[in-house]
Amino acid sequence: MSENIIGIPVHGWSVALENTIHAIEEMKDSRIKNAIIVITNSGTQFCLPRIGNKKIIIIAVPDNYYWTASVDKIFEFALKYDVSNVFILNHDCVPAPNCLTNMLDFSKKQSKTIVHAAIAYKSSDIVWWAGNKLRPMRPYKWTYHNQPLSSLPLHPFETDSCMGQCLLLPASAMIREYLRIDIFPHYFSDSVFTSLLRRDGYRLIILPSAVSYTDQGDFEANREKIRADSWGGVYRALFATYSNRNIIGTYFSSVLHQDNKIFGIILGIYMVFGKTLKVLSERLGIIKRL
Repeated sequence: MSENIIGIPVHGWSVALENTIHAIEEMKDSRIKNAIIVITNSGTQFCLPRIGNKKIIIIAVPDNYYWTASVDKIFEFALKYDVSNVFILNHDCVPAPNCLTNMLDFSKKQSKTIVHAAIAYKSSDIVWWAGNKLRPMRPYKWTYHNQPLSSLPLHPFETDSCMGQCLLLPASAMIREYLRIDIFPHYFSDSVFTSLLRRDGYRLIILPSAVSYTDQGDFEANREKIRADSWGGVYRALFATYSNRNIIGTYFSSVLHQDNKIFGIILGIYMVFGKTLKVLSERLGIIKRL
């Protein structure tokens, strides 16, 4: 078994997934070439050919498995073997040629450290995500969002939580109960998971020398599903598993992001009230729909 596993949760085959796998295959680092790609698939079954010397394992999971349960399945697979690290990649987040190598190089010199790549928009040098700031009783803020990659610090820097777009975890950080599958099927789980790890003594690092490129081509289609242009849209926006406006996830993520529980409860109530009011106002035409 390889020392490193690359886990990719997907919902069926896509061109973006194939692009991501080809990008990994083209990397020269033996640690990446010898890594096993583990794909959890909650969508239509598909087969991928063996690409070069890369071993690809596809694990079929139920269609109600979103990001969280799929990552838990990747952890379950990895924990059966003596692996040192696990990468978690989104299917549509293509790492630059030196991205994963730089993350491994940095990680091996650190203890209890979790590393995330800086994420840029596809075919650009503009930051989509490069860290979060969690402030008492206020929504978390994305740092460097929509700024040039050149605006990032030259050296690695800490963040309060991480995405799951291009994340490197040591084996000791695969703490499955921190994923909180019972509360977060999809959105919010990655940032809560890493916030809990931070409070458990792990450092969360953004590595500017590691860049991965996200394909946001389905952004408008995803918004359409939760647009409040009907009462059905209002319901989906506030309660659908796939909605980033889901009020259950909003409340509990607000509570668990905060280091102070009282602050978290206050923020959670405020965020649920705000999101509900905004969705209803969009439906009634008081404000412009997203």
